[in-house]
This record gives sequence, structure tokens and C-alpha cells, in this order.
Amino acid sequence: MIGVRGQGMPDVHAGSQQTRAAVWGLLAYLESPYNAEQVIRKHYPDGGGPYSVQAVLEAYHAAGLSNPPQPLDIADDDAVRQAALYMSTAIRHGRAYFDAVAASPTTVRPTLLYYGCLSLAKALIAGTFALTGIPDIHGLTIDGTVVKIKSRGEFATFHDALSLLVEIHKGGRRFELDTICASIPRVRAACFRVHGYGWPPIVASFADETSLASRFEDTEGVSVYTHILAAEMIAAYSLGMWARYDPVRWEETLRGGTSGDGYIYLTAIDQIERDFPLQVLNTITGTKHYFRPVTSEDVRAGLWDLGQLF
Repeated sequence: MIGVRGQGMPDVHAGSQQTRAAVWGLLAYLESPYNAEQVIRKHYPDGGGPYSVQAVLEAYHAAGLSNPPQPLDIADDDAVRQAALYMSTAIRHGRAYFDAVAASPTTVRPTLLYYGCLSLAKALIAGTFALTGIPDIHGLTIDGTVVKIKSRGEFATFHDALSLLVEIHKGGRRFELDTICASIPRVRAACFRVHGYGWPPIVASFADETSLASRFEDTEGVSVYTHILAAEMIAAYSLGMWARYDPVRWEETLRGGTSGDGYIYLTAIDQIERDFPLQVLNTITGTKHYFRPVTSEDVRAGLWDLGQLF
């Protein structure tokens, strides 16, 4: 799919197993403002791939949308240093939230997970767009299990740091949470197991882990495309606000009954907790970090080399 950031990234072997400690050990590199600044300068998306900041501005113009995010001025040393400081701070905050997620019961995990994802999203935004002018609002609202996307806010800016497919911002579109969940790889598999292939949210969505793309229909039946990370962010927000503001219904859903939907939502929480930090790391560093046991061939080929990770 054209216009999704991260397609065609070079691969690097990052370890034998994708554990939480392994991924956050890599992200810890960016907790240093100095390191963050070097990565921003090296991997700023100014062209040469399927996504660039300039292409985002052109997509806004082509779609007739106003108020596009303003690019980070990579030639302004002070602006880049401030962006690096913000990025490193946001990643440290994100680590604290994800630590809390790992130590908390499922009754509150999704709320903590959302704020952890939001911190990492802000880290990515800081390395892509100017920090001034971004409304300090979530940019998402939820009514029951229907989430509405606003044209401005933290989610809109995060989406634009991932994708040129800005049509998602048009007209205050609304989406069913189940359809969003079905557009996330591995969570989609849980939907299959619970409801089968003919379940409407499955029919109304698609996920391609290889191309990093998700597709899902709004409540009017109109399809939109975006980056998988954006779909994960919507799901994290929806589940987090559900657990926070309607805890009785949330706990009733977790207890199950006959629908099996609690299994889907728990799978979504687990998948986002596992995948979101790694994908943000990949996007910021312009490198796909993958995990599998190290072989002697890897050592001889020099693939197991920390110097290649960023």
C-alpha cells in the first residue's frame, strides 16, 4: 500500500526473543536526548520512501483539508534539540506507564496502556512535526463502543506521522470498536476463533502485517486505510476510556458470559502491549528490528552487531 511509513525498512536482527525487556532495552537508547537527536537527524522522513513529511502536506491539499501539521525544521539546530529532549522524555514516561501495565490487573490495564501508547506516540510526533500548534486533546471520543475521530488532536497528528492516507480525518467519522480490533493482526485471529469468518466486523476490516496497513469501514460502510499502529492507538484509547469511565460494564465484559468478546479485548490489550513499543521504535529509527534465535551463520555474517541496530 502506498503512503504508509515504514514499508521497505532494512531489517536488523535485534535478539533471540521478543521479550518486554528486550524491546525496552532498545528503546532505552532513545531515553538519552543526545542519542535521540542523532536518530532524528539520521532518519527524519524527508523523502526517499513511500512516506515523507512533504507528502503529508500535499495529501492535505489534495483532500481539501485545512490545518496540516507543520514539519519539524531539521535545519534548525535548536528545534531539533528541543524535539530530541521531548522525544527522550516521552519515551521515559512511556516506559513508566508500560511498567505499570505489566504490574496491574486487567480492570485498569487498558487505561494505563493507552497513556503509555500516547507517550510513545508523542515521541514519534516530536521527531516528525513541530511541537507548536498540536492541540493538547486526544482527538478521539467514544460513545459506548463507537469511537469518533476528530480532524485535529494528538491522534490526528500521530496518524499523520505514520500515513499519507488523510481521508480518515474527513467528516468526523465513527467506527465500531470491534471493527478496529478486527483490523489488528493477531487480534483478528482471536475474532475468527470467537465469531467465525462471517462476523460483520471481520468482513468490514482487513490487516496486513507485512505492509503495516489496516483497513476498516466506518459506521456508514465507507472504508479507510491507515497504519496498523494507528488502529492499535484507536483500540487502546477505546478500551482505556471504557475501563476508566464505565468500569462496571468493563468488568462484566471481562467475566465473559457466552459472547466471548472479553477474550477478543484481552487479546487486543496483550497484542498492543507487545507490539506498540516495538513498532514505534522501528518507525523512529527507520529500521525493522526482528527477533529469532542467533545462529552461527548470523555471527559469521555479522548480523548480530549492536552497531547496526539504529
